[in-house]
Amino acid sequence: MEESGFDLNAVVVALAETSNTEIRVRLFAEIREQFESGQHKPGARDLRRFIALLYINDAYIRYETAQLLSDYASEIKPNDLLQFYFAGQDMQKLWSEAQNNPVARGLIFSGFMDKNLRLRTKLLKIIHERDCRDEKERLCYHYGRGDYYELYERFTTLPEEEQNFLQSILRQGLQPEWNTDYHIRACARLLEQIQAAGDIAGQIETILKPPVSVRPGGPLQINPEMPAPVSEFEQFLLKLNRRGIYMDGQIVYPEIQIGTKTGRVTYRKPGLQTWSREQRQRDILPPPGKTILRYDYQAIEPTLLLNFLLNEHLISYDQAATDDIYLDIFPDDRDKAKHYLNAFINGGPATPPFKPKPVLWSLISAIDTFRNDLAERLEKGENIQTIGGQSVLLEENEKNRGGKLLNRIVQGGAADFFNTAVLKLENYFTRNKLDAEVYFLLYDEVWITANKEGIPHIRRVSLEILNEVYRCFNLLIPVKVREYSEEE
Repeated sequence: MEESGFDLNAVVVALAETSNTEIRVRLFAEIREQFESGQHKPGARDLRRFIALLYINDAYIRYETAQLLSDYASEIKPNDLLQFYFAGQDMQKLWSEAQNNPVARGLIFSGFMDKNLRLRTKLLKIIHERDCRDEKERLCYHYGRGDYYELYERFTTLPEEEQNFLQSILRQGLQPEWNTDYHIRACARLLEQIQAAGDIAGQIETILKPPVSVRPGGPLQINPEMPAPVSEFEQFLLKLNRRGIYMDGQIVYPEIQIGTKTGRVTYRKPGLQTWSREQRQRDILPPPGKTILRYDYQAIEPTLLLNFLLNEHLISYDQAATDDIYLDIFPDDRDKAKHYLNAFINGGPATPPFKPKPVLWSLISAIDTFRNDLAERLEKGENIQTIGGQSVLLEENEKNRGGKLLNRIVQGGAADFFNTAVLKLENYFTRNKLDAEVYFLLYDEVWITANKEGIPHIRRVSLEILNEVYRCFNLLIPVKVREYSEEE
């Protein structure tokens, strides 16, 4: 224990035990601060404990540990060096070692089973099927590609040892700590196909409950069976529609729909979202005896994008943790920066029609890398999903695939985020029998009606719920909400 009170061993244990991304970021920042300031000078025993994090089953912890060791460890011992390369995702160096080192070879092929899909993609850029030396390596390779049809075809001709090896990989792939939701379901389907035995039958049955509905054919589908859409929000919209909206002394019942591409809520007959803010303020009235409270998320889409880039290690935490990315890019005209950035996300030109701040250039590089990675993953057969698990579909002849894919991930993710927030509000009001209801939805804005006497409590809990939604998606950077005053 240092005099400052910093205990590296305790921090290492906390990192190994927590699954909270916000806590992890804070703990790594604390370690770096102690090392940089010289308040804590790690000795051999300290580094030995810290190096243990290179072996954690979490790509983020491994990567951050490797970066700190690169900066502050004088050397990495030979028996940890291969794991250091793997943790730091220096796959070219590890692959070079793997040509003559069976330990390095086993380690790099184990990366195809990692939950971090970006890590799998990095491996697929340097390793091809022709590089595989035996059937087990081929099985790892096709698993990393998400080529479950190929795995099934191979299983039927494999000897018993390799069949058992494939089943062990797929069993591991059923665990949330090893896989994303889509790939968990794919592993379960394949295990069902090859009738992999009884001890996982109940788990498979639970995972493979039939979807509520299936999206129509036509667009390119990476897997013909898409994850089941969430129906709870659709049921809520039916309830919202039955409530109606007060206008000019009478209740009207607009048609409420969900956009097929964006997932956003829209109104027809009348199209309330097309009205000016002034007209909505003037003509949409609260029910008798109630007051309207209005909340608006600030910059959901760019904040989600920054979270995605941070999660992929394409930008630093300091770059992502901004109050307003548009003002960071061009303080003179926020709307101009917003229009430019949204166009660039969709594949527009990289050069802006104004003189930006330097932060834009590193952001452009990160967005371009992420967009290209998404397009490549789609081409390789991966089912690209929004943060809410909705598959992103593109027509086979779609132009500007990378731009449209990124745009739909960002817009669809914003819809997932907002719809989750609305449901959390509505469910809280219902569960606690409060005299409050969700009343009207507009892009990233939610209107609530409440009894005047309960306004202070409703205002407090609404802000708490809306500002905590980012934790549901394990985002590092919060998405903030503001309450509009009656004058706005």
